Amino acid sequence: MKKINFTLLVCLLLAGIFASCDDDDKYPVPPEVSIESVNGVFAMPQEDSIVLKAKVESPLPTTLSWSVKGNEVSKDTVFTFKMNELGTYDVKLTATNADGVTSATTSIEVYGKYKYGTFVLNEGYQADPSTLIFISPKGILTDSAYYKANGSMLSLLSQDLFIANNKLYIISQKSGDDGYLIVANAETLKKEAGYKTELEDKVSSPTHVAVLGDDDIYLRDNEGIKVFHPSSGELFLIEGAERANKNTMAVTEGKIFAAAGNNVLVIEKGKNKIKAVAVYNGKEYVDEIKWDYQSEKKRDADAHENKNEHAGW
Repeated sequence: MKKINFTLLVCLLLAGIFASCDDDDKYPVPPEVSIESVNGVFAMPQEDSIVLKAKVESPLPTTLSWSVKGNEVSKDTVFTFKMNELGTYDVKLTATNADGVTSATTSIEVYGKYKYGTFVLNEGYQADPSTLIFISPKGILTDSAYYKANGSMLSLLSQDLFIANNKLYIISQKSGDDGYLIVANAETLKKEAGYKTELEDKVSSPTHVAVLGDDDIYLRDNEGIKVFHPSSGELFLIEGAERANKNTMAVTEGKIFAAAGNNVLVIEKGKNKIKAVAVYNGKEYVDEIKWDYQSEKKRDADAHENKNEHAGW
């Protein structure tokens, strides 16, 4: 009798285990979902697109929903993302089956169409305005890019451009509607500022521009290198830089390097100092001139200090 009861007990336990396994098989199985970029990129310029693909694992019929900024934009397995406004956008993919809902999110950066590529500045001819050409990394050429971004032409005889702090600076020898000096967003080419009256009769055929800060713009013209402070509208010639060559000014480590005859001028922001370096017969000569360029009117004729004798000037 005891043997029969023991056998019955074992059978009941085994039945309970198998029943438990059956219950496990009935647990809900929501979908697993992720987002893939067909081209493997999640950043794009304006007017471009990125193709996104849903990767879904689900034993049950599943529906999909893509949304951007909270608005549903597609229900397909593939979604083509397009956006012209700059910024970072979260793209959400929601998968739903009878057992539950699962979501995945990815971020896409939209940057200006002119952020990466090559600019070509054409000075124009006589009465023809200058133009700015852009060549994208894909080799796509955009002619008159500044005009297409702003609806206005560059000035006449544009000579040089410089990019700093996501801004593009263009200097011209003659003033148009947007001025001698134009400041535009380097990614979109939208004009941010134009300086005409501030530079009228104060620049003599400017040829080059370099920038150390938003309020420290350096212009090379027939008189030398001048510093322009947009906040005050002041422009004046830097003492010691009168013989600057008609060459591009290089900028590195917060300093401007400019050729002047056999010398190299070194200009540092905020130090009120210009340094001339020359090499003669294998020997290096350095001359430093200090001055107060906070205001041209306040600078006295002797408000500078020549530390060493000029080398070959």
